[in-house]
Amino acid sequence: MKADAARTARTARTARTARTARAGRWHDVPVNLRPLTITLLANVFGSVALVVLGVLLWLQNGVRVAVLLSALGLWLAVRAYWVGVQADERTVRVKGLLWSRTIPIDRIKRITTFPAISWTAPSGRTRWTPIYAFTEFGGAIRRVHAHNTQTTDQLQQWVGRS
Repeated sequence: MKADAARTARTARTARTARTARAGRWHDVPVNLRPLTITLLANVFGSVALVVLGVLLWLQNGVRVAVLLSALGLWLAVRAYWVGVQADERTVRVKGLLWSRTIPIDRIKRITTFPAISWTAPSGRTRWTPIYAFTEFGGAIRRVHAHNTQTTDQLQQWVGRS
């Protein structure tokens, strides 16, 4: 709980500093948006469950499946802890469970409520990058929902598009 309170305080300080730096757009201060600790732990727990399942299968001689599940679980556990969004004056980097994507700010069309980033690739094709860190599958507790909404709003203000 103390970690979440400290993170909220840091987010508020960053927002105040950014707002005073430039009216209308927040490009002068880098932003690092992360889920609440409880969300990170839930993500990691699901990944660790895959590792445990892999080990149990290994004990029953399902070596190929066990190695695959354990490797996938370890990969997802590490990635699940680091999900989030980083933004600076030129780019937005979305860190997801399977990969990360860096998007130039001038190519972003809008931030959707999913949340996701709708943007235009250099080829002219419209792309859509979901932000897994703040996505709610089947609902969320009030505190997590409020944080996800606030974080999505902060990203929209940073980018200057909604």
